[in-house]
Amino acid sequence: MSHLNFGTGEDCTRRELVQTVAKIVEFASEIKFDATKPDGVPRKLMNVDRLRTLGSEYSISLANGLNYLSVVHYV
Repeated sequence: MSHLNFGTGEDCTRRELVQTVAKIVEFASEIKFDATKPDGVPRKLMNVDRLRTLGSEYSISLANGLNYLSVVHYV
């Protein structure tokens, strides 16, 4: 099976991404964010206009996709 990686057209902050991954892998320690040391673009958003012109919409959320990866590839 081959996979294609498309965006969803919804953005996600680093904090949201880190917290989502931490929840999926059951990371129990405190996560600290140092806003005084930003690195790169704080928000990530893929343009999905071209994908939509082909009649496609995403069907897997970020959390569900990450959960799938953690179960299928790392368990």
